[in-house]
Amino acid sequence: MFSIIGGEYHKNLYKIARIGCDMGEKMKEIRLPFRFKKIKSKYLVTNDYFDWVILSKKDFDSLKDDNLKEGSRLYNLLVDNNFILKQEKVEELSERERIKHNSLYVGPTLHIVVLTKRCPQGCIYCHAQATHTLDKARNDLSMEDAKRYVEMIMNSPASALTIEFQGGEPLMNFDVMKYMIEYALEINNKLKKDLKITCVSNMELMDDEKFNYLTDRGVGLCTSLDGPKSLHDKNRPSTSGVSSYDNTVKWLAKARERNKILGMLMTVTRESLKHPREIVNEYLRQDAKVIHLRPLNYLGNAIYTWKQIGYSAEEFIRFWEDAMDYIIELNRKGTKLIERSCETMLQKILNKKEPFYLDLMSPCGACIGQIAYDYDGKIYSCDEARTLGEDFFQVGDKNSKSVSEIVKSEKALQIMSTAINDSYYCNYCAFKPYCGVCPVCNYRETGSPISDVLRSDRCKILMAQFEYLFEKLQDDEVRKIFESWIK
Repeated sequence: MFSIIGGEYHKNLYKIARIGCDMGEKMKEIRLPFRFKKIKSKYLVTNDYFDWVILSKKDFDSLKDDNLKEGSRLYNLLVDNNFILKQEKVEELSERERIKHNSLYVGPTLHIVVLTKRCPQGCIYCHAQATHTLDKARNDLSMEDAKRYVEMIMNSPASALTIEFQGGEPLMNFDVMKYMIEYALEINNKLKKDLKITCVSNMELMDDEKFNYLTDRGVGLCTSLDGPKSLHDKNRPSTSGVSSYDNTVKWLAKARERNKILGMLMTVTRESLKHPREIVNEYLRQDAKVIHLRPLNYLGNAIYTWKQIGYSAEEFIRFWEDAMDYIIELNRKGTKLIERSCETMLQKILNKKEPFYLDLMSPCGACIGQIAYDYDGKIYSCDEARTLGEDFFQVGDKNSKSVSEIVKSEKALQIMSTAINDSYYCNYCAFKPYCGVCPVCNYRETGSPISDVLRSDRCKILMAQFEYLFEKLQDDEVRKIFESWIK
């Protein structure tokens, strides 16, 4: 067996059993490489194809020592989960691998357009470093550049496209947004692509006219809700003095009245850590079916306010596990609420499929799955990259010939090469098949886009989340709950 144990490759355990000795004869079976992680008294064992098993110490020792008897319970378990690969399963795993990396050949599908850097709110962690005091002429996307962006996006190679409007507050440049929507729909009447358009807004400038225009054209809407009123208003104060919470829940209610879905996002600050269950309850009050407990990134304004609003990875993990325990408790009692990051991870763990969530892919979605078009004509590898305030991850501009030219550029290829979780330490991690790295977060944390997992809070958080899920999956009732989340 070719395993990864104690920081060494035990190549002497590697066996390939074949019928006969000739290269041309069919393979009977092959023992695939595996990684492992001790979780309490048992061992999680994984391979590169999303397969996994939980073994007792006795069974794990038999696997490690290659002491397997053909036809035994353990042998059959390893066959069923592709740790012992039979000839008849080779085609299935090859197809699984092909689908996993299909995004490499499609072209970016998510195109994030920043309409303005201006915003009527003063969020304490704003990644875009937006402010209401900026001059409109120099901080809004022009109509001319908007036209060029639409043409680039619609003529990009992917057959399925999402145009996502962001800011600042994108509604502050609503005329340009409307122009881009109409122009994209006009072009798509000929191209017939699977086109989705979304808008991420704090809703402060929303009114019935804008709401009706956007929903009538099928534009998906997403807003932020950080929790109960006191917490939300503290994290996301309005510069006009009104309660941003009151405005947000007003539009959530109007969306429900009109049978429209208004997605909700949240960001966890230091103050949030005190209120895991209250935050969950607030989402239930707003009739949410999904909550995404997102850690704060060390980007944008958060860099300057980190001492006031930041926290350690360990503090976030305690918050997240407390919230998750409560969410599972609610599900046990019949109240279905899904945690979004868990759902993504469980798609890989239970469905053994790549859900193409760009932050948890290897390579990640930078250039491959998304591109960000900034208000000033610069084009970046991803949304996080444009928040750095520098051009390290800039891959093009409004004068670039095409999206294809951008993603095939030397700069884009360099970024992609840093977005693979193939570092020395990642190679020895049992969670590697399900995980991904973020070059932008790495660059901001350490000064290099190449992952340094020993210094990465992001890595610590992801490892804790994966370990939590695999531990909970050993409870049959919780496993059924998790399975219901991904059906």
